Amino acid sequence: MHGKLTLQNLLTPKQFRVALLVTSGLKNAEIGVILGTTENMIKNILRDIYDRSGCSNRVELALLMVHEAETGMYDGRILGQDLATLRKLVRELDRELSIIELTSAGGNGNSSQIRYADGVEHNR
Repeated sequence: MHGKLTLQNLLTPKQFRVALLVTSGLKNAEIGVILGTTENMIKNILRDIYDRSGCSNRVELALLMVHEAETGMYDGRILGQDLATLRKLVRELDRELSIIELTSAGGNGNSSQIRYADGVEHNR
């Protein structure tokens, strides 16, 4: 880790998580679902990130994060743990968003099944 100021030590942990999720290409609403907050709160957090980082938009932020990661400016273990946690959350969100059909089981309306995009049905 270099002695230079990086996004990881410039931003709060929550802001850094948002920056990672922005860098991974997620929309504000998706980030809000993952972090358990609203899209407007994510917009406010992004404004703070832009103010602290000097970036003016999400593309600049993503480019800065990628540059810092590729030049070894982050502690790889901590960044790896954060990325693993965020990937797990993104997979869970993808699974929830992939619900394509809700059908009543047996037509009695008491129980329902969810069919995911992968074709697997799950009782609900």
